[in-house]
Amino acid sequence: MAQELDPIVEALAQARLNLNAAVEGMTTGAAASKLSDAQLSRLKALSDQNTGCQNSGCGGAEAALRDKTGIIK
Repeated sequence: MAQELDPIVEALAQARLNLNAAVEGMTTGAAASKLSDAQLSRLKALSDQNTGCQNSGCGGAEAALRDKTGIIK
């Protein structure tokens, strides 16, 4: 049974790598400037670099918005 799952696990791992590359590409450089603040926050929440309470559910979206706009709280 485990051998039957190997191709599925490999496909999922490859899909995750592709998603990571897409998220990185969309959240940096010129591509990021074309996104709304909400879209950018949602994409950053998907990032592998996003751990613990750095995601949009724990206030990360607000921090990302402050960083982007230069608002200091």
